[in-house]
Amino acid sequence: MRRWFPFVLIVLFAIALASGVMPPELGFALVVAGVPSPVLQTTQNRKIFTSNFSQNTTDRQYSPDFPRSLYTRLLLRLSGNLTKTESAAGTLADNPFSLIRGIRIKAEGDIIKEFEPSMVHVLSHQIFRGLATDSTMITLGSDTAEAFSARLEVDFQSPRSRAPEASFFPGDRYGELVFETDWGAYTDLVGGGTYTSPSFSTNPTLEVYAEEVLNPTDKTRPYLIHKYATKTVGISSTAQNGYPIQLPVGEVYRGILLKQLTRTPDLGISTLLTSTANIVVRVNGSFRKLETTWAELTSRNKARYGVALPTGFAYIDFMEDGDFNKCLRTGDAAGVSMLELLVDTASVASAFLQVMPVTYKAARAAA
Repeated sequence: MRRWFPFVLIVLFAIALASGVMPPELGFALVVAGVPSPVLQTTQNRKIFTSNFSQNTTDRQYSPDFPRSLYTRLLLRLSGNLTKTESAAGTLADNPFSLIRGIRIKAEGDIIKEFEPSMVHVLSHQIFRGLATDSTMITLGSDTAEAFSARLEVDFQSPRSRAPEASFFPGDRYGELVFETDWGAYTDLVGGGTYTSPSFSTNPTLEVYAEEVLNPTDKTRPYLIHKYATKTVGISSTAQNGYPIQLPVGEVYRGILLKQLTRTPDLGISTLLTSTANIVVRVNGSFRKLETTWAELTSRNKARYGVALPTGFAYIDFMEDGDFNKCLRTGDAAGVSMLELLVDTASVASAFLQVMPVTYKAARAAA
C-alpha cells in the first residue's frame, strides 16, 4: 500500500487542481504530456555577450553570439576606468554612456533600433519607468584608474502601455541578428581642457544581458517591432521660427524624443530651444497634430512621469495613457504622406537637435 501512496497523492492533487479546489499559486508543479513545464512559461535572464572597447571603431556581434530568440528587453552595463593628469579643466559629458556614440540592432540587415545610449537612457528609465538609475561618472582633476559605470534597459516590450507584451521581439524569426557598438574615445567623457597621457587603465566593456521568453505558445503569436531611429540636425548659429525637420512616414508613432545639445562631449543645453520656443508636429503640410512650447512640454513630461527630465530633453508622447489607438499612424494606408517637426530655434554656436522617433511596425509572422 505504501508504494502506491505517492501515486495516489499525485492523482488527488491533479483532481483538486483541475476542479479549482486547490489554487495553482501554492507552488506545486505538475508536468503533463503536451503542456510546457511551468519553468518554461517564465522568462530566462542571461548574459549573451560582451562588447570590448576599441577606440573610434565599431564592434559587431553576430548570431550565434547574439542568439535568435524571443526577447522582452536587453540590459546593458558599461564599466571601465580612466587615468588622467589635468593641467587645465575640461567639460564633463552628461553621463558615462557618451563613450558609446551609437548602437544598432539589426535583423537580416533591417535596422530595428538605432540610437545613442545617452538618449535611450532617458527614454527607458525616466520616461518609461519614472526612475533615474544610478551611474558613476568620472570627475574633473587628476585621477588614477577612476571608475565609471552605468546601466541601461533597451526595451522591445512596451512599458507604460496597456499591452506591453505586444512588441516582444521575435528574433527567432530572422536569419541573423547583429548588435553593433560604435565606441568613441576618452574625449567623449571629458572634452576640452589640457590632459597629459590620458588612458583607460582597464579597457571599458559593455556587457549585454537579455530577458528571453521560452514559452512555445508565445513564440507563435503576432508581434509589433518597437523601433528607435535617431536623426541629428546641426543648427549652429541659426535663429528661425518654425525650423522644419522632415520625419519618416510609413510606421506608427508612439512618440518623439528630443534633445538639444552641444558635442565633444555631449552636453544637454536649454538655449537652442528656449522655454518659449514653439513646437509643432504637422501632418501633410497643414494639419497640426500637436502644438506646444518647450516649457509646457517639459512640465507635462514631469507631471506624467513623476521625474524631471535632464536638461535638454523633452518627449512628445502620443499615447500618454498607454492606449495604442492614440498613436499617430503614417503612410499611404493612413493617408499621411508627409510628417514634419517645426521648432523655433535661437542662435547658438555649434548646437545640435537630436530627434528620435519611437515607432511600431509589424514583425515577421511565425513560420
